Amino acid sequence: MTAKLLWLWHEMWSDGRLRATEEVLAVHVDAGEGRSSPFPEEQRRRVEAMRVEVPEHASRKIALG
Repeated sequence: MTAKLLWLWHEMWSDGRLRATEEVLAVHVDAGEGRSSPFPEEQRRRVEAMRVEVPEHASRKIALG
């Protein structure tokens, strides 16, 4: 997480096996200003409180080959 960006990693597990992943990069936008802006402090604290270690397999380069 940065002041304006939030990186999310989702995993779907079934029968003890990792079946799917999703990576999302979210940008906080001030709707009144119409542009990116830092997260409000309360939101930033709440997100930081939920933070877990990044899985080793997260954010690998995707390529067609």
